[in-house]
Amino acid sequence: GNNTVLDDIGYFFGGMTNLSEGIQYIDSKTGWESTWWDEVDELAKNNKPGDSVNPTTLKQNILNENYPGGDNPKSIEGHDWWGRIKGDTFVDLPAQLHDAAWTRMGLHADKYGITLATTTTSYLADWRFVGQNLYLATKHVRSSPLLSMKAYSIGIGFAAIIYPKSVLIGRNAENRL
Repeated sequence: GNNTVLDDIGYFFGGMTNLSEGIQYIDSKTGWESTWWDEVDELAKNNKPGDSVNPTTLKQNILNENYPGGDNPKSIEGHDWWGRIKGDTFVDLPAQLHDAAWTRMGLHADKYGITLATTTTSYLADWRFVGQNLYLATKHVRSSPLLSMKAYSIGIGFAAIIYPKSVLIGRNAENRL
């Protein structure tokens, strides 16, 4: 049809459109049933009832965002905090989903990216994160140039960190053939 490369990338990674107040939803033309924000809302169900996010733990990560990096928001009681936080941007969204994938795998990030660079079991979640950031950077370049640049920088930086382990994984796979 009339799909652009951006539409195809969006379909693969889950296309998003910017609404008022920075809340995103899935493009209806992509046909995806679940949105990224729906996934985040599901994660929020893991928060302890009655607990709330500790405001001193906000905006402590890469480029002053909540989730991209190893120092994520915590609850008042000190637990990981999941879900929407006032002031979240589309840059926080892929990071929160990536962090949830790592949690499901039993992995924990460090502030310096050493775990990210050396853990081979997470490479698919890691590349999904890169793709989501690059998609969002492209999608929002006109409507939110600063956030778009943040998403692009995070995606490219992340790719530079995980590329070497991906090459090693590929070489190991070739050696097993």
